[in-house]
Amino acid sequence: TTDVSERSLRDIYFPPFKAAKDAGVATFMTAFNEISGVPCTSSKFLYQDVLRDEWRFNGFVVTDYTAINELVPHGVARDEAHAAELAANAGIEMDMTGGVFHAHLLQAVKEGKVNEETIDNAVRRILEMKFLLGIMDDPYRYLNEEREKATIMKPEFLEAARDAARKSVVLLKNENVLPLTEGEEIAFIGKYAKKPRYNPPNVRL
Repeated sequence: TTDVSERSLRDIYFPPFKAAKDAGVATFMTAFNEISGVPCTSSKFLYQDVLRDEWRFNGFVVTDYTAINELVPHGVARDEAHAAELAANAGIEMDMTGGVFHAHLLQAVKEGKVNEETIDNAVRRILEMKFLLGIMDDPYRYLNEEREKATIMKPEFLEAARDAARKSVVLLKNENVLPLTEGEEIAFIGKYAKKPRYNPPNVRL
């Protein structure tokens, strides 16, 4: 939840996004947070009033990972069918991995909750990007097994990632806790304590 005035939005937060649009960016991604009680993924103000009507953006808008699904626990959608309706009418064209549009938009159009023109515009914008990328001519043009073998998991790339992670770690307060000495223990608490969401290699729990 964020409490941001429209003046702050326009004076501080919008300018870099507007600059990206003016520079020719092709897509925008929704944020998870809410502004004035409305999650960004269902905000007509952001995607219709500002992005389309004011800035004349012609690309497409994609959600962050499962952001439409999360309109339900966020408390603005009663279920995922309602979430699909809210997001589509807000101006969201692509549902990243959540499957909500795929499962519910057809019924929403049949019930008159989402205009068919909204769907047509979304499809047009997404297909236009696919054409511009050239994947309509060759859907495999960006797949290169030789390049993959030469670059994936290269030691210098792994070290660069490790170094970036090391430099980005922030310890808020250390009252003689770290480093741990032999025999000391630390508790992991929460639903991912016993079953991590991600279990990176060389990490033992």
